[in-house]
Amino acid sequence: MIMPKAEGNMSGMAMGNMDKMALAAVDNISPGETKMLDYTFPASTANSQPEFACYLPGHYEAGMKQEAHITS
Repeated sequence: MIMPKAEGNMSGMAMGNMDKMALAAVDNISPGETKMLDYTFPASTANSQPEFACYLPGHYEAGMKQEAHITS
């Protein structure tokens, strides 16, 4: 998922609620598989710090996250 900001560990939150918060999401990716996501960040995200993260149980805690820095 691409979240508008770092949300941290959201364990216990329903996936549907996470989907509503996400700017974009990709379905499950199997080991060794590649998926592409074409997403244009809206101007409203300029100077923000969205986070690319996986919220499957244990994945976020294992480090499957990356902050991004968007500049105008």
